[in-house]
Amino acid sequence: MLTILEAGKIRTYLVIYVTGFNLQTINVFPYLATRKDFNGKTGCIGFCWGGPLANNLAVNVLQLKAAVAFYGRPPASDQVDKIKAGIQLY
Repeated sequence: MLTILEAGKIRTYLVIYVTGFNLQTINVFPYLATRKDFNGKTGCIGFCWGGPLANNLAVNVLQLKAAVAFYGRPPASDQVDKIKAGIQLY
């Protein structure tokens, strides 16, 4: 189980991504892989403004297993081939 400090660390990494820093600066997914309680399954859900963020994660994070985007813009058509995760769009 995550401690409050670890959860805050993960949230900080995701906020860095959301605010526009380069995806290469984010270590949340490799960090999760180092945890003994991590089962290898990652996913994201985005509502409204978060919908495009979920789509961006699906395009840019190959470890992502699932992404659900409620509203927002879809990924660019030339980026769709990069998606390895299962995605559901609303």
